[in-house]
Amino acid sequence: NKRSQQAGFPPLPPTTIGRGGAKEKAPRQASSSAAAWFAWYRQYRGIGVDPVVEPRKISRGVASTWALLKGWLSRNLPGAAESLKPGGAKEEEIREAEELAGGSLPEVVKELYRVFDGQTLAFDDLKFSMSNEPTHQHEHQRWLGILGGYNVYQHTVNTRMLPLRHVIRLTR
Repeated sequence: NKRSQQAGFPPLPPTTIGRGGAKEKAPRQASSSAAAWFAWYRQYRGIGVDPVVEPRKISRGVASTWALLKGWLSRNLPGAAESLKPGGAKEEEIREAEELAGGSLPEVVKELYRVFDGQTLAFDDLKFSMSNEPTHQHEHQRWLGILGGYNVYQHTVNTRMLPLRHVIRLTR
């Protein structure tokens, strides 16, 4: 929106991301099966997943959504893009989270965590260790959550994608 851009804020991320992945124009038809395979492979490699070497249960829709979001974050909020924890959550952690939830997690949630296991910020490490107060150098990280936030009367809420092990610890 023009008003937020005039105020010095980065442009908003695409809002057409949903369960079906990024709502983009239909991709051009590949000139060959090899070209189609390389396009598919590049999309997964763009989010740090090698679907040949270590296959994970990640749909193309989730891969395209992460690629779109990570690209936007890299251009507009690089600290948030760098905070994404590559490698994904372990299947054991996903099963443990399901046990705590008392049922199966939605498949799309499991897929999201298989790509990036939340965000890793020094600010959170201090918070979860309960040993130190955040220093000035950590304060800027409170604004790097990829799920939004707000500030009202000196009370800040910023939601970030927690690593699954933190979610499990907080749920117990």
